[in-house]
Amino acid sequence: MTKHPTVKKLLADIEAYLDRTGTSRSTFGLQATGDGYLISRIEQGRTPTLDTIEKVYRYMDRKTKAVSPKQAIQAMIDRTEYYPSGRRKPFKFITQGKPK
Repeated sequence: MTKHPTVKKLLADIEAYLDRTGTSRSTFGLQATGDGYLISRIEQGRTPTLDTIEKVYRYMDRKTKAVSPKQAIQAMIDRTEYYPSGRRKPFKFITQGKPK
């Protein structure tokens, strides 16, 4: 069975996204549409609805624009405070009520 060019492009775009992000196929399907078998069903010949295709592209677009890995690592480095000796500062605990 031949697939529609739109479905072929959808699968190619999904595979590229999965390779780029390292997301598993089932996790992608669950997060994008709530269906963990989304990709395997499309590969087996089921044609996704236009609504599903829109959900998938919206999800990939939203996740791609969120934060790049380089930006996330830099943000973690910026948030980490160190003593001059290189040790991390201890956690600051918040107590509730009056101290004992």
